[in-house]
Amino acid sequence: MVVNLDIIRAQLAKLPINEINGPKFYVHMFSTQPDLRNFFKGSENIKPEEVPASARFLRQGQRLLLSMELMIELADKLQLFEPYVREMLDKHKRFKGIDYDLYNAFFDIWYGYLSKVIGLSDQEKKEWEAFKVELFLPAVKKYIGGW
Repeated sequence: MVVNLDIIRAQLAKLPINEINGPKFYVHMFSTQPDLRNFFKGSENIKPEEVPASARFLRQGQRLLLSMELMIELADKLQLFEPYVREMLDKHKRFKGIDYDLYNAFFDIWYGYLSKVIGLSDQEKKEWEAFKVELFLPAVKKYIGGW
């Protein structure tokens, strides 16, 4: 299967990177996977409804959306995509428990978020899955071994 990045790009065009959409990701994540709060020192007990008022998650949410946007923009330029993924992994390697399986599981959270915020068609999910399996996870596997 070849990833149709145009479908993913068209979907992301409906998701502005802003102070509303960014925190919504963490509201969704902490609502569906509250144990993941443990990766956010000082916010281990934050309630999902408290996230929108948090300056930390306002910034973090926008960074996450920007990162997803950049990965898709770079996905057809492997000479840029793989170093970008490596840089993202380097930022996360200080957190114990963030491993290949968690990067893989992230996408289920991402799909739920997209479904709630802008919708996720079967075709869009198929393309995200192709991106994950063909591009993202191989790049993760390539670099995570060096941790």
